[in-house]
Order: sequence, then C-alpha cells, then structure tokens
Amino acid sequence: MQKIENSPLDPIVKWLFPKLLPYVPGRLSANVISIIGIIAAVLVSVCLYLTAWSRWMCFAGAVLVFVHWFGDTLDGVVARARQTTKLGFYLDHFGDSLSVVFISLGMFLIKGSHFAIGLVVVTLYLLLIINGLIKAELTRVMELPAFGPTELHILAVALLVAQPFINFGQPLSWFPNAIGDQGWLTSALGFDRGLTLIDVAGLGIAVIATFMLIVEIVKTVDAIKRLDQD
Repeated sequence: MQKIENSPLDPIVKWLFPKLLPYVPGRLSANVISIIGIIAAVLVSVCLYLTAWSRWMCFAGAVLVFVHWFGDTLDGVVARARQTTKLGFYLDHFGDSLSVVFISLGMFLIKGSHFAIGLVVVTLYLLLIINGLIKAELTRVMELPAFGPTELHILAVALLVAQPFINFGQPLSWFPNAIGDQGWLTSALGFDRGLTLIDVAGLGIAVIATFMLIVEIVKTVDAIKRLDQD
C-alpha cells in the first residue's frame, strides 16, 4: 500500500526516528511499544480528570501525550526494521482509535470544560479515520493530512501546558460577549457556563474537522466511482 505523508514535520520525523533504532532493545518489540503508547493515552485521561483537584496535573497529561506520540511513531519504525505482524497492524490502527478517544475526551475532563464538545470532536475524528481506512483499502493509497497526528499531539501538549495559566477552570476571558457565561455563543450552544480555552480549541478543531470530513467524503466517492469505471 502506498502511503502519502503531507505533514511538514514528516521529513524531521523520518530523519530522527530511524536514528533511535540502535538504542531500542531487541526484546522491546513494536507491539510492546504500541501497548505502552495506548497505556499512556489512557493515563492522560486519568491525569486530566484529576485536574479537578490540582491544575498541575495538566503537566503530567502533557508528558503522557508526548509519550503516546513517541511510542505511536516509534512502533512503526521498529516494525519495518525488524518484523511486521498482523497483530501489530491491529494494535496500530485500533490503538490509534482508542488513543483518540482517551486523549480527546480526557482534554474535556479538565475542570470547567464541556464534555459534550469533546464528544463531538471525537466523533468527527473517528469518522475521518474510518473514511481514510476505507479509502485506503479500496484505492491502496493511504494519504495523511497536512495537519496530522504529529501536529495534533503538539497542539494538545501546548494546550495542556498553557491551560493552568490561562483562566484555569473558568471561561476564557478574551471574548466575554461571545464565550462568557452570558455570551451569545455560549447561549447558542445551550451551555449554562462560559467556554474554557480547551472548549474554544475544541470548537475550532470541530469546525476544521467537519470541513475536512466533507472534502474527504467527496474525494473518496470520486475515487470509488473511478474504480467502478475501470
């Protein structure tokens, strides 16, 4: 299967991670690395739930998001260099979906945030993943977006590091007429409290993901039509 990477950071990742291979113990298989990444994603949600008691748990969550990204990137490099397995394929793709759920929903467990926005973000992202896998299976080409997994992990880490210092547990103070407790956007969404930094970021991601999903559906249908004509 052909894989097309559009991420601007992809050349750096492809240059760096193969250099780490000599330092990966032989007994540490790609599957074990995948499992470690999944566990890290689960622990992200645990840490962010604990922000109800301490805002500084955001930092622990940020570290675990980085650990998940590192493992999710390294497992493929190790598998290609040593041995690919069907179990590895399953852990990679299903593990990605699990991690999206735990990390994304975990972000909205941060004190003051709206869990409903997280559900929308997760749904849209999983739909993008499903559409992409179906398209890849039919066309034998997997194309990743320019703003892909690496960029999303960086964004998540940045938000988690910033959140303790920016109106933690309170509505974002930048645009009170829109996102405050009585803001027009808050009211339009049916919320009784204002939107946090995480909420605003989530809404932005939801809008972008909706646009991307529509574009990808159109592209997938067009590709399938061409296959049916051949």
